[in-house]
Amino acid sequence: MERFQLQELYLIQMHGRWRQRLQKKKSWQRRWSEETKGRGTFEFIPVVGTRIIWPKSRNIGISYCRMLLHDTMLNKDSYRTGTSDTASCECGEDEETVVHMLSYCSRHSHARTQLNFTLDRQRTHGQLVTKPGFFWHHHLKTTLVRETISF
Repeated sequence: MERFQLQELYLIQMHGRWRQRLQKKKSWQRRWSEETKGRGTFEFIPVVGTRIIWPKSRNIGISYCRMLLHDTMLNKDSYRTGTSDTASCECGEDEETVVHMLSYCSRHSHARTQLNFTLDRQRTHGQLVTKPGFFWHHHLKTTLVRETISF
């Protein structure tokens, strides 16, 4: 065979593999979107193939992973697994979930103020770089809040 024909066959083969991968990804996305299990993780990662920025610190990475899997020691998760008598937060305002703790809980308002100040400062100085599909905000919140709050 001529060199040109080999290159053409190679390109056809690569295109076929690319189409096959695209078809698989679409199938996985459809199943992920329709699935009833894993909705907590889906809330953070709705798109199949999304790259996650993992923290360098192992301890923070473990906490981050536990948040994604809804396997924290917060009352909502502990109540679900039978290790807590209530799902309510000690503040009395709502169930103790990751979203409640990071965004609404009055017990952690000081840490949240520090977090927002740091995020605003990084945005202002161009240090906060985001790319579509990268969930920096959850990672950054986990990293910064982890320094002042124990999970």
